[in-house]
Amino acid sequence: MNDKNKTNESESIYKTTFEVAAEGIMIADIETKRFLHVNQAICQMLGYSNDELVGMTVTDIHPKNSLKEIMAGFDAQARGERRCLTYPCLRKDGTIIYADITAAPATIDRRECNIGFFTDVTERVLAQEALRESNENLRKAQALAQIGDWKWPIATDKVTWSEELRNMFRYDMNVPAPPFERMASFYTPDSWKLLNEAVTRTINTGKPYEIETDQIRTDGTLIHTLTRGEADLDASGQVIG
Repeated sequence: MNDKNKTNESESIYKTTFEVAAEGIMIADIETKRFLHVNQAICQMLGYSNDELVGMTVTDIHPKNSLKEIMAGFDAQARGERRCLTYPCLRKDGTIIYADITAAPATIDRRECNIGFFTDVTERVLAQEALRESNENLRKAQALAQIGDWKWPIATDKVTWSEELRNMFRYDMNVPAPPFERMASFYTPDSWKLLNEAVTRTINTGKPYEIETDQIRTDGTLIHTLTRGEADLDASGQVIG
């Protein structure tokens, strides 16, 4: 096989790979930011035809309010900083999707280009946003009701406190919550004995508890609270926290 045939074969392999790839692929001129080549996957992802996308620019496929960050990322990837960036993308119909974008510079037809690989992660991003919103709503509800909570994975003994619980105890937001045994300093001796027994019983039986305790804030003042707890179970039904 001569060099010309080898070149033709390599080009055929490249074109086939480019077109059948599940990821969206866009090749953009680094200087003009215009798309020179796109594959079918990115056309379907953004709702444009090949002819429509070729000639458009990077700024055409992203929301205006995100362009500053996106262009900074494009320039960084053009310098060879091959990091994966998650950005909103603007479809032809005006809807927003989110994509993980990995890019690398290359010289194509004597032009310095960015080859970008797009993976649709809209479901993941929306789920993360919903979780953040849910956590924020929980934080606000706890603040209004003056309800705090703590979690204790037994295997790691890494206790976490909610923001409102920290407020109740007047505990520094930037200091890690103490491990379970050190939480004794936040209760009167009788209340700590009562809590410790209730937690041990729940770990052994899986049954929830409800007790009243006297707790000691970091400034030494006392508060009286109703404390409820329940076991956290793994898939096999074993208590893990």
